[in-house]
Amino acid sequence: MHGFDIYFILLIMTVSLCIAVFSIWFIAYYQETKREASYKLVLESDQETAFLFDDANLIDATESAYKLIGPKTHKTSDLERLITAFSSRFSTLSNDLSALGSEGELTIIPDNPNDTARIKAQWWDGFSRLVFVDTNAESETPLVENTNITALESELDTLRNTVRLAPYLVWQETANGEINWANAAYLSLANLISSNSSNNSWPPARVFDISKNVIDDLDPKTFRTSVKPSGSEYPLWFELSCKQVNETILCFAIPADSAVKAETSQKEFIQTLTKTFAHISIGLAIFDKSRKLVLFNPALYRHDKTPHRFSKPATHTLCHA
Repeated sequence: MHGFDIYFILLIMTVSLCIAVFSIWFIAYYQETKREASYKLVLESDQETAFLFDDANLIDATESAYKLIGPKTHKTSDLERLITAFSSRFSTLSNDLSALGSEGELTIIPDNPNDTARIKAQWWDGFSRLVFVDTNAESETPLVENTNITALESELDTLRNTVRLAPYLVWQETANGEINWANAAYLSLANLISSNSSNNSWPPARVFDISKNVIDDLDPKTFRTSVKPSGSEYPLWFELSCKQVNETILCFAIPADSAVKAETSQKEFIQTLTKTFAHISIGLAIFDKSRKLVLFNPALYRHDKTPHRFSKPATHTLCHA
């Protein structure tokens, strides 16, 4: 009897364990099936440009949506790829999506007020559903082919504004020195120095005479040059850098008037010191920050007939004898 009781108890325990394991598996399977059905319902139509994210992972997307983001990489998440693809039009996209969980539903508007695109974002059973629509039509239509074109146009506008508003000169020359493109800063300077009474003529005047040796260098160096506007007493200084791009030469010029003025002031200061020291009976020596002797007056030479043997000071840059 005792043996029968033990086997019976073991049988009950085994059956109970099997039932428990099966119950856990069934619940997990049911929840996963329900979850899959849930996000399949989220992508309501293949005609939509829609994405479905689980946190930063792209779970599913319509065919048109897959065309809008770049290829998958190991360095960036799916969500980062989408943000990168649309950040030029929707600069607040990253912050808006961070708040989606608490808001539940958002309509994200592009930076350009004339852009009719919208991103409708929804928080759905732990998923983020993003649908791109164009409100320009009578009824909201999905963005498919025109999204890439609009993104390129937006990037082009950004580049144009950047070059147009840049405070430095940018221009492009042909091999024979003719200007075939220039930004607003260059055109403004060209009009100042041009002897032509008609401003804004094309092609504009060639402001800088650039040596081919500088252009042909594999590692172009920045060099300084000046131009004198018509009717001006003082020249304008610039630091130039040029690079061969296919059959043309792309050049940049940064104003260097402040640097030239500072260098001139420094030279004048040293000349003034030299003249002053020459009439002082006390021997004086000036050292640079590397503790090298850069200036001394005649009195120091008379005091120590060999100034080259003058020892370097430990802490001072101005010494007298």
